[in-house]
Amino acid sequence: MNNPFGNQKIDIDCPACHKSFKKSIGDLSNKRSIKCPSCGVDIKIEGDLGRQMRDLDKAFGKLFK
Repeated sequence: MNNPFGNQKIDIDCPACHKSFKKSIGDLSNKRSIKCPSCGVDIKIEGDLGRQMRDLDKAFGKLFK
């Protein structure tokens, strides 16, 4: 991945068990959903957040070619 922020970790709160865990921006921009490591619930990355993260990743890829 070419995104210089790809390794930056952000906190995610599980909507089911309410535990917090960290995921990298790179992980989130490459996936449509993630699993909570505590309870296993599938958390969808949808709407503007998912689209904007993928768009940002593509833009950085073009910038650093």
